[in-house]
Amino acid sequence: MVMDVKENKTLKLSNVVLHKVNVEELKKVSAEKIVKLLNAQLLSKGAAPKGPLINHTYLRNGENQVSFMMQASKPVDVKFPYGFSDSLKIENCLYTRFQGKEYDIDYAYQKMNLYAYENNISLKKESYSIFLSNEPESDKVVIDIFMPMK
Repeated sequence: MVMDVKENKTLKLSNVVLHKVNVEELKKVSAEKIVKLLNAQLLSKGAAPKGPLINHTYLRNGENQVSFMMQASKPVDVKFPYGFSDSLKIENCLYTRFQGKEYDIDYAYQKMNLYAYENNISLKKESYSIFLSNEPESDKVVIDIFMPMK
């Protein structure tokens, strides 16, 4: 499994609909259900999902938080618990593309953290994972990972 880590990459998203949850909520509601709800929210507003699912994981008040995000085909007006941003630009990131079994994804995060350590790079305590492809029959995934640098 070869993964190159690159510096100073930018993640750009537009018409982003998101749903924030804490890890405790994820124990009650599956990620798949949240994705279905996001899709339904877009369709009910006359928009379609554009591109893959994006997960933003971060710490808030010492608790792990996750935002499930999707880009919409057009701007939409959403109500709580959803949020909307017309554009999102995350600059100055470490980047890698993980290709392998989903349960091995931690190796990608470990490699990125090791790269940052070896190169004296300070990272923010957050990451963006973009799920490009998923092959359920083989458990193989392709995920782009962006980790913002301080």
